[in-house]
Amino acid sequence: MAKNNDVGLFQLANGNWGFRVTVTQGGKKKDTTFRRDENGNPFTRKIDAKRAREQKILEMRTAQPVTETFTDCKLSEMWDKYLDKVAPGKAPATVRKYSSLWNQHIKGEFGDRLISEITVADMNSYLQELYNSGLSYKYVEGFLKLFYQLFGIAYAEEKIDPERYTRMFLDKGTKLQMPKMTQEDFEEYEKIRTFDSYEISQISKIFETGNCYTAFLLGYTCGLRIAEVFGLLWSDYNWDTHQLTVCRQMTYEDGCFCLRPVKTLKSVRVIDVPDLLHEHLKEKFREQKKHPTQAYRSRASEIVLDKTKSRVVTEIQGGDFINRKENGELLTINSIKYYSKKIKADTGIDFNFHALRKTHLTYLANLNIPAIEVMNRAGHKKFETTMKYYVNQSEESRRQLLSALNGITTEERYVEAPDGYGGTQLVLESRAKAIAKAGALIPH
Repeated sequence: MAKNNDVGLFQLANGNWGFRVTVTQGGKKKDTTFRRDENGNPFTRKIDAKRAREQKILEMRTAQPVTETFTDCKLSEMWDKYLDKVAPGKAPATVRKYSSLWNQHIKGEFGDRLISEITVADMNSYLQELYNSGLSYKYVEGFLKLFYQLFGIAYAEEKIDPERYTRMFLDKGTKLQMPKMTQEDFEEYEKIRTFDSYEISQISKIFETGNCYTAFLLGYTCGLRIAEVFGLLWSDYNWDTHQLTVCRQMTYEDGCFCLRPVKTLKSVRVIDVPDLLHEHLKEKFREQKKHPTQAYRSRASEIVLDKTKSRVVTEIQGGDFINRKENGELLTINSIKYYSKKIKADTGIDFNFHALRKTHLTYLANLNIPAIEVMNRAGHKKFETTMKYYVNQSEESRRQLLSALNGITTEERYVEAPDGYGGTQLVLESRAKAIAKAGALIPH
């Protein structure tokens, strides 16, 4: 039988401890259990759980009445709000992803629980369990983002006290956060897959034999995302300045190809085009404009839905897209699938279009192009994303490192020094110092 001073304490199967307190909601008493402290750490000792319980009871007794009225609700109501108010402005892929997370996981665990009942400790434990179950770190991050999204809606709808929201989602020391990443996942998470020059040459040869060579060049020489590549129109290219405006992307929704705004506001950008791509675009433009045949025009008459403007959908018939086949048919994001299989079959290279973008950005980083320039060219929202390319150890960066290391020697170096005739000469460093010293002694 438990001692009186142990009332409300209980031990878990894993040896950790928890406690329960009785709270009153709507005139009804209800037991609430706690298995972690406010920072999400488990109670490994009974004394820790006991002290936390005493502190919780003290806070409840001394709490000042809240003047504002916050109407409690179930988390499922916030999901309905998300679908109604937030989802229409989000990318369809994001909405599908969140819908899967909600319906298959979060709904059963948290859907019927009141906002006031859900603690940071509950959500931290849930994220840890998901990660421990073998799910990837990046996949579990989706759950974290959805929690932040739903509670953000609750805050906007005045369903949660501002002080509690701040403690749960804003304060660095107490807010909801991801589990600690394993070393294996850290290495994979930070890894940037790129192609070396040999692989690029092999990939390029295969694309040259088909209709998607333009798409390949746009990905490799400009670092565009695949959806951005196929959303390009000829009006996006400035022939005078050799600059390309990136402002939309192609998606596939409900059986139709659509144009959507780019990923973020930062992704809207104007980028310089290298000569290789410029010359190719000139040839591509001439080819498309020399087809007066009815057969070509009939194939180039497909309908693409323009959803780039909020809540306004218009039909584009036979749009002036850069990426078309020689016979006029529209090339889309699905067109790359064939080449991925062919490249693998013919060369053994695992081709991923996004790796072209990463290869381009790594190339710029290896040339020590200022990070802000690379960030603007890539359309990155966060500076930290760009900096990953500067710490990525590619074969080229490793070659440069080895070249520098192999230049280390214990021998005296040769340096440039004045030759006395207005030019320079290569001499040993000690000789150069002697020349400099003598020059300083001679009055001018």
